[in-house]
Amino acid sequence: MRRLFKAFVPALLASAFLASCGGGGGNDVPSTPDGTAKAVFAGVANNQPGIVWAAMPASYQSDVNGLVHSLAGKLDEEVYDKALGLAVKLTAIMKDKKTFILNHPMFQIPPNPQGVTKDKIVDNWDAAVESMEIVLASDISSIATLKTMDVGDFLSNTAADLMKLSTKIQPLPMDLKSAGVELISTKGDNAVIKVTPPTDCTNPDGGDCGGPKEIKMTKVEGKWIPADMAADWANSIADAKAKIDMMNPEMMAQQKPQIMGMLAMIDGPLSQISNASSQEEFNAAIGGIMSLMGGMR
Repeated sequence: MRRLFKAFVPALLASAFLASCGGGGGNDVPSTPDGTAKAVFAGVANNQPGIVWAAMPASYQSDVNGLVHSLAGKLDEEVYDKALGLAVKLTAIMKDKKTFILNHPMFQIPPNPQGVTKDKIVDNWDAAVESMEIVLASDISSIATLKTMDVGDFLSNTAADLMKLSTKIQPLPMDLKSAGVELISTKGDNAVIKVTPPTDCTNPDGGDCGGPKEIKMTKVEGKWIPADMAADWANSIADAKAKIDMMNPEMMAQQKPQIMGMLAMIDGPLSQISNASSQEEFNAAIGGIMSLMGGMR
C-alpha cells in the first residue's frame, strides 16, 4: 500500500461526493488556496464534513445534488420502503435485544489475526446502533425526501453526527489540524500548495507518511480546488449520469415480485427475533434464520 497521506490529502480536498459520512458548525472557506486546504483539514478533524461541501464550486454542488435526485427517480418506491423498513426493524432488534445477541454462541469469538474480540464489539455496539438510527432517520428514509435531498445539509448534519460516533469507535489515523499547509506560488486562477503530513501520521504497515506533497490548485467559480479534481469533474459526472440512465425501470418491474418475496422472507424471521422474550426463544429464532439461509443457497 502506498503511503497513506499521499493518497489522503487529495481525497480530502476532492472528497468522494460521487459515491452514494449536531450541526456542521461554521463552514466558512477562506478565499486563498492554502487557507482552503487548512479549513478543510481543520473541519474534517473537528467532525465537520460540511466544510468539504462548502469548498466546492456551486455548479459542482448542483451536479452532485442532481445525481442523487436522478437516482431517487429510478428507484421503486415500494421496494425501497420495504427494504428501509427491514433496516429499521433490524436496528430496533440490535438495540432492544442487545443482551440476547451478545450472549448468542456466535459471539463467543475465539482469538483471531484481526484482533476482533467480544469486548471490542460490546464497547462499540451502542455507537453502531446509534449510527444506524441516524442514517435511517435522515433524508434517505424515503424516496420523497431523497428526491429533494440537499447533500450539503446531509454532510453538515447527518454526516457530522456519524463522524462524531465513528471517531469514538476508530479515531482518525492522524491529527489533521497539525498538517502543515504552505502556499508555494500563485498566478491568476492557478496555484501550488505544499502539504506536510502531521507528525503523528503513520501508514497501516507502520511506516511514516512520507514528506511534503505539492498539490496544484485551480480556482473555479471563486473556489480553490485541486486541479486534478477540476480536470476530471465533467467526465466523472457524465459517467455517473450514464450509469444512472442505464437503470431500467421495466427490468425492475419484472424483478420486483421476486425482490418483494425475498424481503418478505426476511421480514418473518426478523419479527420472530423481535418477539423473543428469552435467550432460548432468541436462539431458536436465529437457528431458524440460519436454516432458511442454508436452504436459499
